[in-house]
Amino acid sequence: MAGIYWTEGCARVRNFSAAVRSTGNSIVKVEIEVLDDFELGHLLAELKKLARPAIRKGRRSAPKLLEDLRGKE
Repeated sequence: MAGIYWTEGCARVRNFSAAVRSTGNSIVKVEIEVLDDFELGHLLAELKKLARPAIRKGRRSAPKLLEDLRGKE
């Protein structure tokens, strides 16, 4: 499980919602109001760390070269 944290009084949840896609995956959206610039930077850095594994999963493998498809001679 992963989480994001902020200093009390520096940010607050403004709104949230959820939706279910036809694929069966659920999407949760959270709107956070940030009152401090340093807290904003911290939150963005934490979200970037959490997003990296999801981004890597979605990447396609590099296209194969013609030589790779023919086999090495």
